[in-house]
Amino acid sequence: MKKRLKDEIEEIMVLVKPNRLPDKCHHRIQCLELILQSQLILSRGLKNEGAKLLEKCLKSAVDYQFHDLVLTIFSIAQDNDIPEVLSKKDFPKIEIAIKSHLQNLVNQFQNETPVGKSESKNELLSKLVHQINSNNEHWRLVNSIRSSIIDDNLEEGLSIINGVEPQEIYQEEDSTVYWQFLLAKMELLILQKNYKEVCRICQEHNSNTKHDLEAPAEFFQFYFLAHFYQAHWEQAQSIIKNHFLPFFPDQNWKWQYWLALIKLKQKEYPHSLKLLHASQSELKKSTQYYLASKLFEIIILIEQGDQDWLEYKIENYRKLLSRWKNVASQRIILAFQTINKLYGSGSKSRKQSDSDLENIYAWEKSCSWDPFGFELIRLDNWIISRQFS
Repeated sequence: MKKRLKDEIEEIMVLVKPNRLPDKCHHRIQCLELILQSQLILSRGLKNEGAKLLEKCLKSAVDYQFHDLVLTIFSIAQDNDIPEVLSKKDFPKIEIAIKSHLQNLVNQFQNETPVGKSESKNELLSKLVHQINSNNEHWRLVNSIRSSIIDDNLEEGLSIINGVEPQEIYQEEDSTVYWQFLLAKMELLILQKNYKEVCRICQEHNSNTKHDLEAPAEFFQFYFLAHFYQAHWEQAQSIIKNHFLPFFPDQNWKWQYWLALIKLKQKEYPHSLKLLHASQSELKKSTQYYLASKLFEIIILIEQGDQDWLEYKIENYRKLLSRWKNVASQRIILAFQTINKLYGSGSKSRKQSDSDLENIYAWEKSCSWDPFGFELIRLDNWIISRQFS
């Protein structure tokens, strides 16, 4: 009974703020509360709101020199992919600040060596050092895989992941490196078009409730892509319905866009067009997705054979692209130029030539296809299959 009463008092003390506290202590508690609030909000998929709270935390942590909390904010921002708060390019400066902070603590207390030091505390520190060394090794593994992907050396990446099971590096205290390893592995497998293995990995992890609850949005994105590229339309739509829409609502514009592309592949053109229109105001958050959505509208009109409306849309898109040509993807520009030649005003008198086909095949050398972005339906492949088959 005494223990239960003590636990209940401690729980209540967290909620009841003392009337008088040293100024720095008061601000530190406020900063910690903001960090906790941001994590709770981010866990519900509200990335924009969480980012605003983290930015507020960061200002307070810097103003009151809570350098250790800056590192916590950086870690949360990285785990939730919020580079606008603190990105990897900021880490060298953060590292210097943290090292200076630790050195100040050492200098401050180096002459205050406690009498009869606790063996249990030393054991905890030994455990901490072991965990850090282990984590460093795992992060080196993840960075090696990432480097192989950046260098387009996929065979080297596969040799790194062979024989390493993600579960071997899972730690309940900090599962971040586990997820980063798993995501790097799945990205590599998708680049190699080994979609079945990606599905196997996801199904295995979905059977583990704890892992499923921890899984970041990227995990389900790779699961979705593996099904999409195998034309498993029902499974891909199920992932959108059961994982994306309820748990990651701040990116609904992307999920609606992907659903529109599924409907396009299923030849449900009116449904696809409706979904594209409904998401376009939000799609403006991403230039490439917005431009691609407008281009896929044109593709749907071509598939439907609506020539009059098509010419109007092509002319509007030409004006839109001319305003955004400095930021538009080169693949979008090349695709529109080709579509304009083949289907735009005056195209009826023009025949397709071998040079057109050669130009399309040359895209991959000048601007390679990204299977993870806006172009889930390859624009070059669609033009070739529609016009040159």
